[in-house]
Amino acid sequence: MFMLYLVPIIVFIAFIVGYLIKKYNSEEKELQNKYYIYFEKFTLFLLIITIIITSYSSSYWFYIFLITGIVLGYFFKESSLYVGLSLLTFNMYISIFACLYNIVIGNKYLIKNLILFFIPFLLLLFSQDWNSLVVLSAGAMLPKLFYNLKSM
Repeated sequence: MFMLYLVPIIVFIAFIVGYLIKKYNSEEKELQNKYYIYFEKFTLFLLIITIIITSYSSSYWFYIFLITGIVLGYFFKESSLYVGLSLLTFNMYISIFACLYNIVIGNKYLIKNLILFFIPFLLLLFSQDWNSLVVLSAGAMLPKLFYNLKSM
């Protein structure tokens, strides 16, 4: 059981690895930039689909939280907060895709992303079922799929 609490730390370390890859691999930046965008969209799509499949319920609350997440994601575009929210269920499939996504999006704002990533884990102090917030995070990441589509 204790090993499950190490999963968010490993996923955030993937963010640092992504930052280091982008920092030290700058010689072919123009060519790789296009492929990074494709891989970012693909891993984000897999993460969203995995969250929706594992958290699906036919209740109207599922759809309310999904639509609320879409509206929230349109106005607040920080994906590290939503990736942190998606890890509240400690699902291994979601963790794998979150790790891949963090490798791809690693950027220079490590402290800000660290704070935003670990804020949702304060909710673990309260014992509840967090599937509704995980669905909210999937909805909030959906608008990010459609950002920069014209540049592709």
